[in-house]
Amino acid sequence: MRVFISSTYRDLLPERQALTWVVQELRATFVGMEIFSAAQESPTDAAIREISECDVVVFVIAHRYGSLARASKKSILEREYETACSQKKHIFIYVKDEGASVHVADIEFENRRKLLKLTAFSEPDGVTTVPTMSYVASPVFEKLLRAWHHGGA
Repeated sequence: MRVFISSTYRDLLPERQALTWVVQELRATFVGMEIFSAAQESPTDAAIREISECDVVVFVIAHRYGSLARASKKSILEREYETACSQKKHIFIYVKDEGASVHVADIEFENRRKLLKLTAFSEPDGVTTVPTMSYVASPVFEKLLRAWHHGGA
C-alpha cells in the first residue's frame, strides 16, 4: 500500500513525521513532499504524479492554505485533493479544531476564505476534526489498518 501525506509543511512538520512513522509501522510506503527531488517538474506536477501511483491520500489541514500551484490560483494542497478525488483514491481528511491553540506564525490570514474551503473537503467516512494535531496519528493508523484488511487499499 502506498500512502500519500498531504499538508502544508512548516506548521505541520511534527504531524508529518508522526504520520511517516505510522505508515512505516504498517509496512506501507510513505509518499510525500519530503521524497520529491529537485527535478525538472514542479512540486504540483510531482505531487499529482505520485498521487496517481498511491492507494490512499491523507490530508491534514490546520491554519495555512499553502503555496500556490504554478499558474494557478489554487494551493498545491487543493490541487492534490482534486487529483485524489478525480482518481477515486481512498481519502482520509483530518482538520485541526478551530478552538485548538496555535502559534500566530502558523496562521495564514490572507487566504482565510480559501482555507475554509479546504476544511469543507469531504470523504465517505466524513472529515475527522482533531483537538490538537498530536492526536492525528492514532486515527490515521486505525483507518489505514482497516483499509488494508478490507483489501480496499
